[in-house]
Amino acid sequence: MTTTEERFWRSASPEGECLVWQGSRFWNNYGRFRVGGRSRIASRVAWEFARGLIPEGAHVLHRCDNPPCVNPEHLFLGSHADNMADMVAKGRQAQGELASGAVLTADDMAQARALRAGGSTYGEIAAQLGVSHACIYAALNGVTWRCLGEAPPLPQRAPSTASKTITSLFADGRGRSTAEVRRELGISKEVALYRLKHTPGIVHVRLGLWAPAASEAAS
Repeated sequence: MTTTEERFWRSASPEGECLVWQGSRFWNNYGRFRVGGRSRIASRVAWEFARGLIPEGAHVLHRCDNPPCVNPEHLFLGSHADNMADMVAKGRQAQGELASGAVLTADDMAQARALRAGGSTYGEIAAQLGVSHACIYAALNGVTWRCLGEAPPLPQRAPSTASKTITSLFADGRGRSTAEVRRELGISKEVALYRLKHTPGIVHVRLGLWAPAASEAAS
């Protein structure tokens, strides 16, 4: 009768100096081995078969930087901090839209960078993409999305002209709907709403209608 350990080692084949797992794998390319009614990382199982129990909290790391390798000679134990440092050093940490909790996609980032380079504010870009100001600020300043490398230099921004544009539009004292503002300025609904809400002297009269504060007071 085949033992669990025999079944395990039969699922690995030599490839160069590595012993590569040929069975199913997790999303990150680490081998998956079902034992005791649950799926486990194959390299951890390999360590236990070859070296014994893994101390609580310890991680099994690879000297060969080959996740599906289960060669005990290529494995070593380390702490969580060691594991994180090893991942960063070898460029294997989840990045960009694959990172846990990622909100933006690569296409979003390309659009955000183009908008920013064109002079849009963080708030306008956030409104355009439907995310928070903090999310866009972090993404465009390298707090998140570091995998894109150093961002190209952005132009030194002059004071925003957004409010001046809205103010000029309402200089005739006439109220306008959000849709009218969108059409006249050639911007999206989200950006129009952001500018209207953040322009001093413009008030929300009723659903979808905006007007200069002076004209609203006079009425």
